[in-house]
Amino acid sequence: MVEYRTSIEALHKVFPTSGSSPVLVTCDDLEDWVCKYDQSFNSLLNEFLASRFLDLWGISTPKMSLITVMPEHIPDRIIGGRLQPRYFMKHCFGSKFLTYAKEIDEFFLFFKNSRHALSKLNPKSDFLRIGLFDLWVSNEDRHQNNYNLLINPEPNGTYRFYAIDHVNLFNGGNLRMSPCHLADNESILTSNVANVLYKKGTKLKETVDNLVKDMYLCAGACHANIKEIVEDLPETWDIDRAQVLRDLEQIFKIGWLKQTEQVFRKYVQMGIR
Repeated sequence: MVEYRTSIEALHKVFPTSGSSPVLVTCDDLEDWVCKYDQSFNSLLNEFLASRFLDLWGISTPKMSLITVMPEHIPDRIIGGRLQPRYFMKHCFGSKFLTYAKEIDEFFLFFKNSRHALSKLNPKSDFLRIGLFDLWVSNEDRHQNNYNLLINPEPNGTYRFYAIDHVNLFNGGNLRMSPCHLADNESILTSNVANVLYKKGTKLKETVDNLVKDMYLCAGACHANIKEIVEDLPETWDIDRAQVLRDLEQIFKIGWLKQTEQVFRKYVQMGIR
């Protein structure tokens, strides 16, 4: 069941990203949340679907909540330009703020030459799993110039990848169009980070084979739960649920899954040397 939260104090900051420029807010659970607001068609829908799908794929992503930002908590000093009060008239998509998480770039600049540090990634295969997920949902938000991945320290002393920012699923939000796969230079599978993490060999082949098997199972789990997922969309977003269900059927077709498998294997072979 989706949680609903309400802001209890003024917004703390705006994250100056090139895309949705989310805001940080404290809510009635006394926790900080990174909130994305109603700024473009289907952006909130894509974030919502990504969060639910990622959970079913076993990929870590910050906990989700739907958040009401009270009008009195939007300070005049940050209103203007792209941030407008009308953006907060609908529920925001909230991601739990991970206090100690670091952008993937920062992590690998420091740890890339340390086998010991890289051995603490658990599971390391999640990087490939996320790349495969991105191919399945045609995610244009994560690529070699903007990984949209966090490294978060876990209580057991390991580190884990967390996938964030999914506004541009379905080829930039075009859910009603037939899906197209990302080009090889748009995928993290052919990135420098992939080469830091993996080397060609038997272990990589086994990992890829297992991830492909999981893809069919995970996509099937998403399909089995899709009606419940879409039903949980908030009324304030005014989304045609029946149309969303019809549009999403494209990514569950066996033909698309087979193509995704082929492209995944190809990009891993191209990218990892």
